Amino acid sequence: MSKQHHDNVEKIYTLQIAADFFAFFAANAIMDRMEETSVQCPTCGEYFSVMGPSWEELPAEWDYDCEICCRPMILVFDESGGYARGLGE
Repeated sequence: MSKQHHDNVEKIYTLQIAADFFAFFAANAIMDRMEETSVQCPTCGEYFSVMGPSWEELPAEWDYDCEICCRPMILVFDESGGYARGLGE
């Protein structure tokens, strides 16, 4: 292996380590901005928790299935928190 090839491989390896490092911290920063929200299923009335979107993504609406009865619903998130509504509401 030539010295130039070895140096190029070394640079690529170093860049990959740096990219992995920054990706790890970026993912953790996003998770830190997400908050767990308790919502009540509009069909069965049971409560369950979901991780809401980050503040940058608000307001948001997600299609979601109840974790208890599996019925579909819409999760609505805004600056005041989150709640669930039925599909017909």
